[in-house]
Amino acid sequence: MNRIDVDRINRNHPSPGTIKIEFAKLADDLPPFSIGLPGQNESQMNCVITGWGSVETGAQSPVLREAPAQIMSKDFCNELGRNITTRRQSIKRTYTDVNDRFSFCAGQKGRGSDSCKGDSGGPLLCQMGSEWIQAGVVSHGPPGGKCGEYNRPGVYANVAFVMQWIRKITGCT
Repeated sequence: MNRIDVDRINRNHPSPGTIKIEFAKLADDLPPFSIGLPGQNESQMNCVITGWGSVETGAQSPVLREAPAQIMSKDFCNELGRNITTRRQSIKRTYTDVNDRFSFCAGQKGRGSDSCKGDSGGPLLCQMGSEWIQAGVVSHGPPGGKCGEYNRPGVYANVAFVMQWIRKITGCT
């Protein structure tokens, strides 16, 4: 396998001084959540999702895009998953049960940025100090395929949950 010369790529980037490629570490633990139920200890974790998935128009993005995301507590996400009734409509339960051991929710409070169709398999990265950690992998969103809907976050596979398997398969420690 050939090694990628990241320094050469960054040096030859069309905009000198602009980083084109950076490495991220894989998470050994799920970073602390940023959104929780009242009384839960929230962090100020900075996370982003990236991908070429569908955009607001419904078309697939021709460029790699990034959007802010916040990890949600299991309790907060599962509370969103209950049947919701408003004056206008009744919304069926969104998720069966999200368990932060192997999956977690991320998004924004209310309506906001989200992963979408075509982003599956892409990373959710969180900044921890000066390092970027890949905490999750885009899995799925709520039924119906609508993205960025009010209180309907994306669901992500928890990288830390599969780290033992990743190390075994790759031989990396």
